[in-house]
Amino acid sequence: MKITATIPLCFAVFISCAQTTNLPDSLQSYIDTVISVLQKKSLYRKEANWPVVRDSTNQIISNAKNIHELMPAVSYIFTAIGDYHGGLFYKDKRYGMKNKHVDVRLELTEGMKAGAKVRTEILNSKYAYVFIPPIRALTVAETTKYAQQIQDSVCKLNQEIDGWIIDLRLNLGGNMYAMIAGLGNILGDGSLGAFVDPDGKKTIWFLKDGDAYEGGKRWTHIERKCKLAGTPKVAVLISQITASSGEALAISFKGRPSTKFFGESTSGYISANDDPYFIDNNSMLLVASANMADRNHNLYLESVQPDLIMVEGDNFTDLKNDLKIRAALEWLKLTK
Repeated sequence: MKITATIPLCFAVFISCAQTTNLPDSLQSYIDTVISVLQKKSLYRKEANWPVVRDSTNQIISNAKNIHELMPAVSYIFTAIGDYHGGLFYKDKRYGMKNKHVDVRLELTEGMKAGAKVRTEILNSKYAYVFIPPIRALTVAETTKYAQQIQDSVCKLNQEIDGWIIDLRLNLGGNMYAMIAGLGNILGDGSLGAFVDPDGKKTIWFLKDGDAYEGGKRWTHIERKCKLAGTPKVAVLISQITASSGEALAISFKGRPSTKFFGESTSGYISANDDPYFIDNNSMLLVASANMADRNHNLYLESVQPDLIMVEGDNFTDLKNDLKIRAALEWLKLTK
């Protein structure tokens, strides 16, 4: 993961570094850095009215005496440009555009209370169920560890399996590459999707020999312990809280043969954040910098959609009575 130096930047192409408020130099430099990074990297940089954003920001911060008092301006900036996915994390608290309000169904909240761990089962003697939770990993070593754990769980199920159910309903995001490589034997090698920046430049994410790559960067170094024959049938379950990297994982299955999606529209946190920018030891800036596209170059600007819409009927404690799993099993049974 690329780590940017913590030196405040003023890009002359984008903004003037002249002090326009009565702030101490350190605070002016801090807010200039936030705007500079957003103007350089933001997915929304071309649509934003930067002169208005700067003028309004200066009004908000005119009486600020410390970094904490700059945070309302930071939230304003993200809101003004429409970046709901990024944000500034100052002392572990996020400042940015207010999260979308979602009335999460009781079945999903109850499922999350049970804890989120990789879960595998054999259903009806011949179908494999794999639950993929959020995966938190920052380094290549951590990404590899989690990917290996998922793949090992998949390999243990690889015996006379006639189809797979991949459950992403409670997947709020995290590290997409751990999830993709972990399911690499099911997804198969090759291009799975792409990040597309405002200029149309694409950075492909793909699997090669079971390892996950983003452009030229290799994210995993796993030991491939099994390989599935052919192209197995896959049912993918998604929900209203499948988000961010969970949505990227779902997109990785879009366009794959013998694959069908069950559930409802995903959360819509479907932009990709750039690598973190550290302003100082307490301040990490995340910026939505690209849209996502699937292997067939279809852009996803709002959410990932199911093939069969099913809203109710989730049951994470008794899979036999989960209506979406029942529907997936029926489809797997009837599909050749």
